[in-house]
Amino acid sequence: MGRFTNAGASDCCCCSCSCCCPDCCDEAYLSCSEPCEPVLPSPKLHSQLSTSPLFRVAAFLALVSAVSAQAAGEATPESTSSSANLCIADDIPSYDLKFHIAGLFIVLATSGFGIFGTLLLSVNRDKLKKYENLIANALLLFKMFGIGVIAGTAWIHLLPDAFSQFGSPCLPSNWQSYGPNFVGLFGLIAAFLVQLVEVTGEGVKRKREKKHSHDSDCIELSHRPSQDRTSDENSSKQDSVNVIAPIPSPNHHIDVIQYESTSTLKVLNVIPAGHAGKSSPAPTTHITDTHSHNTNSKELATIILEIGILFHSLIIGVTLGVTPDDQFSTLLGAICFHQMFEGMALGVLIGRLGNITNRTKKLLSLLYPLTTPIGIVIGISVRHSYNANSSSLIVMQGILDSLSAGILFFNAYTELMSEEVSHSPHFLGLSSVLKVASFVAMYLGAAAMAIVALWV
Repeated sequence: MGRFTNAGASDCCCCSCSCCCPDCCDEAYLSCSEPCEPVLPSPKLHSQLSTSPLFRVAAFLALVSAVSAQAAGEATPESTSSSANLCIADDIPSYDLKFHIAGLFIVLATSGFGIFGTLLLSVNRDKLKKYENLIANALLLFKMFGIGVIAGTAWIHLLPDAFSQFGSPCLPSNWQSYGPNFVGLFGLIAAFLVQLVEVTGEGVKRKREKKHSHDSDCIELSHRPSQDRTSDENSSKQDSVNVIAPIPSPNHHIDVIQYESTSTLKVLNVIPAGHAGKSSPAPTTHITDTHSHNTNSKELATIILEIGILFHSLIIGVTLGVTPDDQFSTLLGAICFHQMFEGMALGVLIGRLGNITNRTKKLLSLLYPLTTPIGIVIGISVRHSYNANSSSLIVMQGILDSLSAGILFFNAYTELMSEEVSHSPHFLGLSSVLKVASFVAMYLGAAAMAIVALWV
């Protein structure tokens, strides 16, 4: 075996003429007496290999395989181990149980203040006739602020959270194939279900009211003389045409006089008292059923909206309950503002419902401030085993956030912005100053939720 003396290190020789690295020197040969040249690949052989079609095909396939593996996110053992570590539950560094329990009551107080403040202002409006105009304008601004809060919650809080959950690397493999598309799917399902429930509920109520009205008419006719019944039948044939005509009222409201087949004069005051500058006297005639059907629809829409808000409140309550001390104070303050603003919006919407008693309104309002503290209690109780990156928890939170976003989107645009703003005769008849103030209030509500999103 020939030995080659390294020009850079005379005291070291290589074991083979093809090796010029000092690491392969044999200790037995510290000097080389038989110099030789390193064996290099033949240029002719290298040229033949590079021009060979088989070599080119093999090189192309290797390149395609490498690019495909990178595009498909082929996991190496190191990346697989790193992804697995991300889904492991982290130990909570420091946790003050008394501080978390105190935070529960703080959230309860701020949520209750937000919703019951505007609710009591709405239900006691008739008792404060001296300030009726001021209260009406304040409620309008609170309502517009609430619309902005609800829209901001859907756009800035629920939707990004849902995309984050369904885009998580800890999402189960059978959910990853559709991934973030599940957000739109579940949101769309929620919006369709809300519309279906409202239409179905409205149809059932109309049938019940129609049947009740028919039974009352039959009882009334059975106790009247036959001549009166005959005259009523003749008059009903003559008055079979249903005529609706608007007339101005003394207070410059728009009243609708409706003549129906029952020969009953019905007046619908389109603009409620207290919103036009002067309180109008109570109408002595019967209010048309159109108003009651519209109120029934608002009841159902408000209840469904509250359900969507409660889903979100429960999730942020659990999150607050498992949050360690170093982040708890900041998150607690942000959630308090979040809950108070959202409660103000919900309180105005519940307070405007006309077909339910004040006691029922208060019970509906009570659900909201209790939901987040319940979530905090759940978070406190499971803090030792809670894993925010658990695959089942990610799927559940993603579905709830998506459903809540769909519900809030539907209500914010179809029930609130459309009916209360764009197509509302009352709002369109307001002064320019009050309209500008209303839009500013709505934008401030959305901006408040955008700022809160820095922490929540």
